[in-house]
Amino acid sequence: MADQADFDINFALKHYLSDPATVPTPDADGSLLECENDPESLTSGVINGVLNPIVDSIAENPDALTRSSSFDTLQFLLKCAPISLKSQQNYPCEPDSELFKITRSVSLLPNHSLSKIFDLIISGLSLEADIVHNESDAEEQDNVGHHKQLLEMYAFLLQWSISAMEVKAAEKPANGPPARGRGAAKGAKSKTSSKDGVWDSTPQLQTALETMCKVLKLKLARVFMTTSERDTFVGLFTRSVYLILESEQRIKNTALRMHAFKVLCIAVKHHGHAFGAQTSIIQNLSYFEHLAEPMAEFLQILAEQYDHPQLTEEILRDLSNKEFNGNDTRGPKSVATFFIKLSELAPRLVIKQMTLLIKQLDSEVSGNN
Repeated sequence: MADQADFDINFALKHYLSDPATVPTPDADGSLLECENDPESLTSGVINGVLNPIVDSIAENPDALTRSSSFDTLQFLLKCAPISLKSQQNYPCEPDSELFKITRSVSLLPNHSLSKIFDLIISGLSLEADIVHNESDAEEQDNVGHHKQLLEMYAFLLQWSISAMEVKAAEKPANGPPARGRGAAKGAKSKTSSKDGVWDSTPQLQTALETMCKVLKLKLARVFMTTSERDTFVGLFTRSVYLILESEQRIKNTALRMHAFKVLCIAVKHHGHAFGAQTSIIQNLSYFEHLAEPMAEFLQILAEQYDHPQLTEEILRDLSNKEFNGNDTRGPKSVATFFIKLSELAPRLVIKQMTLLIKQLDSEVSGNN
């Protein structure tokens, strides 16, 4: 197929993680490319005009994403929404495009458009998972390379859209953040604030997590031939889950929290994510006090429902040897809260490591005196 997207997950991630504005989108719809140096021309009408045909084609066949025009158009649209708050950005340089200079801090992608993109990605990924499952049961191996690439493309876009969604969720609903660049105040705000209603993305996010679980239950070893390929793919899901958990508001939603934990449990139990989870949990305890008790809850579920107590043991062992900076008041408090909650939820696991924990608690007490 002449219009086939030339997608390499490692190349895509390298650019996305460095600066999403540098992700190449040469085959995006021409009407979008014309907006790069004329941000005012990026209207809802233009966006819907290029997005609706892609929605229809993917609803008919998830393979439609592999058309370079469709894939680049979706990537271009996602570049129109920031994936991190301005205070957290550390990009190497400013983009040449006037449009993407603005979208460093202000989303020019309306809520309803991002919602539509999110739905089509989830739907396409779910359909592709069904196809892979059916072919796996039939022992068909002819299309493994194609399915691998398609799963990676959908998972990559899902990670991107979740990041953009979480930035929108973190925005204050008042007048929105100030726009940057010429004409931004007039153009960007009118497109994103005045006519774009409040969007509760929680139900869609829950569906996305359910779809991740569905994909992770596939026989991925038949699709991803090496451990590094599988790890990269699974990381597209787990990275999004950890991002969701950073939101104190999100994690208060029990259903959403349980779905997030389920993704991580399957990844740890069946896809070698234990070390990655260990590193992320210890970092989370240092930076996010609100995750102290939820992380204990996650480890209890992993140990009791998935018969995997090893991760808890490794984390307790690691934390017992952790030394905190004398000026760090958040870390020790968070770890102590984690220990207490875990001892309530999974006392047997904690008792096994009691000697190590006493050492850590003693060091915390002496450090506070």
